[in-house]
Amino acid sequence: MDIKSLSEKYIVKEADYTDLNQIFHLCQDNELYFKYCPPMVTIEGIEEDMNALPPGVSKENKHYLGFYNPTDKKLLAVMDLVEGYPDSTTIYIGFFMLDTEIQGQGIASELIEEVLNNLKELGFKKAKLGYVEGNPQATNFWKKNNFVETGRKLQFDEYVAIDAERKL
Repeated sequence: MDIKSLSEKYIVKEADYTDLNQIFHLCQDNELYFKYCPPMVTIEGIEEDMNALPPGVSKENKHYLGFYNPTDKKLLAVMDLVEGYPDSTTIYIGFFMLDTEIQGQGIASELIEEVLNNLKELGFKKAKLGYVEGNPQATNFWKKNNFVETGRKLQFDEYVAIDAERKL
């Protein structure tokens, strides 16, 4: 997948170890997210997320992305995408976070819409994700962006994730 094609508005690049501090600073201000989805963010946790793969997925199909402002090159959002999971026509959003300084302005919804439209152009038919049960911000955001609960819940050590999907 050509990740640069996911956005015309922002610079998109695969995040790597040189981006860890920027990602950490973007995430650490989002206390509400980590209240519902512990533990609190750490550099080590970000590294683990960058390398974590669902069963049967190869490293080539995982994209831990940074979205940057083209003017000042500031990191605005982070997104973890997994191609072809759980099936070949589905894209899985493993993580998405927007800089708290620009939340509430519609930027996250615009970004999600742009990325999903571009993924549809690449041939994907559906997007899936899991959001943490009880987190009102996540619940409202994903529902507003046309993700529908599948009725499936995933139990993790410290929280429950609601399985949701959207046709592209």
